[in-house]
Order: sequence, then C-alpha cells, then structure tokens
Amino acid sequence: MLLGRGSILNGMVLLLLMLCQPPAQPTAITWHRLLQEQADLSSLTELSPYPYQTFQFSSYDRDSITASRPDKWFANHDRGQCLYEGTVEQETPYYSQPPQRGSKPSGTLPAGTRIGIARHKRNVPGYIWVYSFDGPGVAPLHSGYIASSSWTPLPQGPVLADISGSGCITRFWSSNPGEAGKVRIYLDDQPVPIVDTRLIDLLRGEWEYLNEGQQLKLIPAPWACEKGRGYELVFPITFQKRCLIAVEKPSLQWQIQYRRYADDTPVQTVSLAELVQKQKLIHELGDKLTSLTGKPPQELAFSLGGLQAGDKPDVKQAVLPQSRLEPGESKQLHLLEEPGANPSRAIVQFEVSIQADRMIEALRRLKLTISFDDASLPQVESPLGDYFATAPGANPLATLPLRVTASGKMSSYWVMPYARHATIKLSNLDDQPISIQMNVTHVPYNWIERSLYFHANWRCNAFNTRPPQDWLVLSAQGQGHIAGQFISVHNPVKEWWGEGDTKVTIDGAKFPSLWGTGTEDDMGLGFADRTVFSHPWRAQPRHDGKGHEGFTSLLRARNLDRISFSKSLNYVLEVRHDQPGVQVQYASTIYWYARPDAKLERQELNAAVLRESLPGGQP
Repeated sequence: MLLGRGSILNGMVLLLLMLCQPPAQPTAITWHRLLQEQADLSSLTELSPYPYQTFQFSSYDRDSITASRPDKWFANHDRGQCLYEGTVEQETPYYSQPPQRGSKPSGTLPAGTRIGIARHKRNVPGYIWVYSFDGPGVAPLHSGYIASSSWTPLPQGPVLADISGSGCITRFWSSNPGEAGKVRIYLDDQPVPIVDTRLIDLLRGEWEYLNEGQQLKLIPAPWACEKGRGYELVFPITFQKRCLIAVEKPSLQWQIQYRRYADDTPVQTVSLAELVQKQKLIHELGDKLTSLTGKPPQELAFSLGGLQAGDKPDVKQAVLPQSRLEPGESKQLHLLEEPGANPSRAIVQFEVSIQADRMIEALRRLKLTISFDDASLPQVESPLGDYFATAPGANPLATLPLRVTASGKMSSYWVMPYARHATIKLSNLDDQPISIQMNVTHVPYNWIERSLYFHANWRCNAFNTRPPQDWLVLSAQGQGHIAGQFISVHNPVKEWWGEGDTKVTIDGAKFPSLWGTGTEDDMGLGFADRTVFSHPWRAQPRHDGKGHEGFTSLLRARNLDRISFSKSLNYVLEVRHDQPGVQVQYASTIYWYARPDAKLERQELNAAVLRESLPGGQP
C-alpha cells in the first residue's frame, strides 16, 4: 500500500510526540501492596526499587549517649521516655546535677527546644529532668534539670514519633499499652488523626470503626495481637509528607519502627476510606498468615521465574534418601541444571528429618552449610537445630518461614535464589552416628540486578554477667536487609537474663538507628514472659523452669519490618542480667539477604565450638 506525503509527515510528527513524552510515572507505594509483601516471603529476595532507610523510635533510656561511658551506655530505665512532650519558650538554663542555691548551669536550651521528661530521675522540688532529642540515629543533645515552670506541654500530648518526608510505619510494639490511654496518628499534617483510639485496642487488634452502622475491626489479628505479653502491630501505615504519633499518657514502654523513603518517592498516604474498602483483603491475607498458607511452589515458579500462562511451572525436587552419617562424615545435595537450561533457580522449601540417640546434641552438632554459585564461603552456616529455630532439641514451632512438628520434621520456607548452582551440605561434628533425610524443592528464578542471596549465620559465646557488655552478633558489609533472628540462651539461675537491648548501627552511622528496650521486647514479647507459643512471625518455642533458669529460645522473623542497609550493618545485643557473677551462654542465628559482594565477620564453626555451646551437660 502506498502512503501519501501527508500521511508520512503525520506519522513522523506522531512518532516525535511519542518520543518527547515524559516517561511514565512509577507506580506509587501503597499500604495494601506492602501488606501483601508481609505475607510473601519471596519479596525478601530483591532490593526494593524504592530505596529506604530503616529507623526505630523507642523508650530506651536517654542517658545512653556514648559507649565511652559504660555506666550510662547500659542505662536501663527503658520506660516513660517519649520523643518530646513540650517546648521551652525562652532560652532556659539546665543543670546536670541537682541544682542548689548559687549553682552554675551546665548549659542552656535554646528558645523553642522540644523536650522530653525523664520522670524516674531524682526528684528536686521546683525542677524536672529533661532531654532534647532529634530521633533515631543521633544521641540525645542536652539533658539536665530545668525549672518546672519553664516548659509548655503540647496540646496533642506526649509525642512518640515525628517523621518528616515520605515513609511507612512498619511495626508498633508495647508491653503496657493500657497505661497510655488513647493514641492518635496524624498523617501529612491533617488536623484530624487517621487513628484515634485506645493504644491497647490498636495493638491487640480491637480497634473498632463504625461504618454505615456496622462495627469493623480495621486491623485485626494476626496483624495486631498480644503474644507473650507483647502487644504488637505489624501493618504498613504509609504517608507522603509527615507522620506524628502521640499518646495521652507517657508512662509507656514502646518501639516504633519505620521506613524513610527519599523525598521524591511516590508514596500514597493511607486513608480510613481505603482501610474500610480493603477489609476483604486485610482479612483474607490475615487468614492465610494465621493458617500459614503461603504461595505453593507452582505459583512461586510463575511469580519468581517470570513464566507466562501456558508455561510449565518446572517445579523440581532433590532428595537425599535416609542415610547414616558417621562421626566426621558429610552428605550433600548439589543443585545444577542441565546444559542449555536456565540455571537460575530458587529453593522454596527445605525439609530435614534426623534420628539419633541424643537428639539435643545431634541438632547442635550437625552443621548445615548452603553455598550459592561461586561463593568462597557458604552463605548459610549454622547448627541444624538453630537454623530451624528449634534448638536446643526439636521443639514444635509454627511460623511463616520455619516450622517443626511434634515428630521432629523440620521445614524451611525461606526463599533462596541463586544464579547458577547451589550446594546443601550436612556435616556430623558429633561423636554419635546420625540418621538424616533431606528434601529440597526448587523453582525457576529470574535473577536480576536487585536479586539477593539468602544468608543465615550463627554465633555463640559465654559471658559473665558483670559488667554489662555489647555482643556483636553480625557485622556485615554490602547491601541488603535483615530478615530475622533466633536466640537460644542458657541461664543457670532463676533471675532474668534479658535486660539487654538490641542496637543496630547502619551504614557507618555514629549512633544506632534502632535501639531496643530489652531482649524479649525486641523479639515481640514483654515482661520476661514464659509462655511457649508460635505466631506467624514471632515465637518462643522453649522456656524452661519456673523462673528463668534453663534454656530459653526466641524467634523473630522480619518481612515488612526488615532492616535495610546500603553499605554496612552492625547488629549488637547487650548482655545484661539481673544477677551479677553468673555465667550465661548465648547462641544467635541471624537470617539476612544481601548482594553477591557482601562480606561478614564470621565465627568458626568446628567440633570444639559446637561441643562447648551446650553447657551443663545434657539440657
């Protein structure tokens, strides 16, 4: 067909117009898409296309300013301390010691300084102890006594979080939310809060909203619920410009974790109307989480492998039949595709069963390593029982990523992609034979620039409980995110061992970006609770004794509330015990994802280390 001259010109003009059009705007980050990520472990396998930083507000003791002052660094009054409660209207002197007649001030607070109040400090008539604090990642700036009459309370009440720019609240935890009264969450400087309810109701899934004559529980369990006396909301609260969270009463122990996106990131602010509209989605995903119904391998083959309708899912299994491992012997499975086939795959299910005369020792001394592609060191290196978050012994567990049945069958659902090949190896470092059986399910995976390798790294150490100290459980360089932690502790006395806070320093910052309020708090429990339980992303599979003696095991999985890093991450756990002069044994497994060039400081896992990691003989 011949085209006229005008038609050709019109076509060229249309083509030029199309070429000059600005690129399509990226899809906005919405709370309901992030909600679906929380129920999908495969979302952990890639960096977000929208980079963000991870921070946490909490009620940690504001005396903790520098590690050069150990008496302050391990301060432990982790309750009742807000971000700020009011302001000083004029330049105000403050005193680092209880002021007396003629005392010279230690410094001055500039007019307009926002202050918080530390009510546990020594009472001085006419004065209060205050601090000024900009938020996570920086130390408190000033602290001391000021005249009680020199500050003005805020009309909205004590503020727990104030975030400028685009972001998302990912986790809100408290051990005593009933003491806070109401919580109000303001988004994008709107005068009416999106949340205005009792904090205890919000965190236990009982926040009710009247819609067209019907009472709706907008964020029910498992998104918000109480487990082990820890009240926790893990649910995306997105905002474009600002988020401010205030309560009526400050006597609270609390943590609020959030993502901070770049200012130009297209984040859609959550609204009440959308929460009402998406009730079906919220409840359906919640039911799937509660029943631990993840995506089946066939569905994962399509979503991870980029398959099209009509393609075969290509789900494969590699099996190591039941076999006997003698002391010092190893068995392995090597996953490698035939020549010409796409070599990129992802392990989506990994099951192991073992039998031995002394099961507790076998599960601690059977070493698991998983190596992806051409890594010089395995990305996964852990005792088998600790990897499955069941140690010591085989304690029943039912979470989204890890499960252990009463019969001892152990299943992992962490998604582990690789570009070319993978090797899974079990090594018997015990002095007894161990019978093992292993089954691995893997599917196609589309490896891209943002793809990440799965890691699981174990460390153990014994500590005397005085003085308190920081234990570095992971030091990593590279880019990725933390996806969870398992802790097993042996405590020989009934007194509580877990007063130590988690401190996470990201990308070389001078001060932790996340500072916790206690070991069990950071794992989602509260008040040193002894309840054995499982939840989709937190669990206490073992707790011995009527007090806190014996073994305690805790698991926390992080999906929505993953901790991201771009350059480096130091993950520290304080060792802080109620009783001095006690020898306590700690073991920690960190689950994380990272780009191929990531590096870490590793602990050697040999027979001697594993043998010494079970104190007191047979637990």
